[in-house]
Amino acid sequence: MIGSGRGFGMGRAAAILLVCIALAALGAFYLRRDLGLVVNPSIRDMPDIVVENLDFRRVIDGRDWRVLAKTAEHDSGFITASSIDISVAEGDSGEVARLYARSGELVENEGNMALHSVRGTLSARGRSLDISAPRADYSDADRIWTLSGGVLVRDSEVRLKGDTARISIEGVLSIDTEVEARWKIER
Repeated sequence: MIGSGRGFGMGRAAAILLVCIALAALGAFYLRRDLGLVVNPSIRDMPDIVVENLDFRRVIDGRDWRVLAKTAEHDSGFITASSIDISVAEGDSGEVARLYARSGELVENEGNMALHSVRGTLSARGRSLDISAPRADYSDADRIWTLSGGVLVRDSEVRLKGDTARISIEGVLSIDTEVEARWKIER
């Protein structure tokens, strides 16, 4: 019995020491694990800004531009959007161009735009033309829309089909390569 009190005291100190060492080892394990985390690559690739139900207007060279989009994402000067509705109205003349696209991209500093699965309407001087094309590109420098991949332009009297078409901001429409034209003749 003489040594039992002393051994119990040493055992208790050893147990406390072992618990402290175990806690320190466990803490070091979790610290090392947390510091060694790899950043999820999808977090790094997230856009700067994500907007839903975008609606904005701008007046450029006397034309009223309105852009609607279901979603839009901005990332380093590059904007992508889905379910796009663009209208460009000429002030006093009543001329309006309206384009719908499944998706599109805009290079912010250049003002160049690409739209995919495009359909729309050009209205001027009491006449309205329906257009459709797999792709439409807008060049801000040239101020021209280029439709490509097979273009269809029509109204109740005329049907024009071609590989590519160009529409200037002034409303001049030209269809290039392999043009097919049909029209009605009233008697």
